[in-house]
Amino acid sequence: VYSATSAKQAIKALEGLSPEQLPQLILADYHLNEHLFGTDAIQAIRQHLSLDIAAIVITADRTAAMKHEVREAGYGLIHKPLRPAVLRKMINKYIIRHNSK
Repeated sequence: VYSATSAKQAIKALEGLSPEQLPQLILADYHLNEHLFGTDAIQAIRQHLSLDIAAIVITADRTAAMKHEVREAGYGLIHKPLRPAVLRKMINKYIIRHNSK
């Protein structure tokens, strides 16, 4: 598990890792600091690594625009408050879905 507070920090933490050390899944909050979005962070990490890593967005935002953006990007979506059983189910679903591509 790697933890970061920004895409830039995540990319720095992942640099130099072997392929088997790279994450299989990105969990990102939708609203980040400095008016940035988790969807942008996911995209930046994926582009930097040239990998289509599975991703789930976690948010309290329930707007139609946010839901549409996350759905169009192909990311999973979990609303806050986060329940552990829902998180486990989504992690399994998105890792299995991505590994079967």
